[in-house]
Amino acid sequence: MKDNFNIDNDCKKLGIQTPLDFYIEQRKALKGCPDEKLNFIEFWELKVKEARLFAQYQIRHKHYDNFSYMYHIEEVVRYARYYAKDGSVEQLIAEIVALLHDIIEDGDVTYNDVKKEFGEFVAECAYRVSDEKGRNRKTRKPDSLYEEMKEIVMATFIKLCDRFSNCKNSKMRKGSMGSTYQKEHKPFKEKLYQKGVLERVWGDLEEFIR
Repeated sequence: MKDNFNIDNDCKKLGIQTPLDFYIEQRKALKGCPDEKLNFIEFWELKVKEARLFAQYQIRHKHYDNFSYMYHIEEVVRYARYYAKDGSVEQLIAEIVALLHDIIEDGDVTYNDVKKEFGEFVAECAYRVSDEKGRNRKTRKPDSLYEEMKEIVMATFIKLCDRFSNCKNSKMRKGSMGSTYQKEHKPFKEKLYQKGVLERVWGDLEEFIR
């Protein structure tokens, strides 16, 4: 699973800052502070905790059925951890993107707010999984949205975890969106699927949604 992420390759392709570069930048800014002593893993472990607080505040007024919206957020995190579980920085960044995947769309923050706190790669992922503004589902999810999402494997991964959560909860509660997700699955996959990438997640999602 880890081999599919290729974070450095995606950053190089898009000409954006890598998580390592962000870590080095932050250490320089924190010179003289105890946090300067955090190693690469410890730094991103701290960022997971910060992202959770960030998300909790930004979506505090939003609900998911009869739950706080954090129910959905934490479920997406749990699925991201399940598929990316290896104790790596990639897993930690997946958890952060999962925590932040709805805050640009539903919170009062911008791309630059996320970039300042969590670096350019996380901001790109959070931005690319966010729906656009629109009057209906079709206009909120144009083909261009998926084209940009597909450029970063991590963004696609979190979108699949998000989809899994929504499908699961619709099926459990016999929600009206269940049939929509089934009808959308074929075009959804056509827009995002890349051979040899995230095959396990795609396979599990297809098995569940059918």
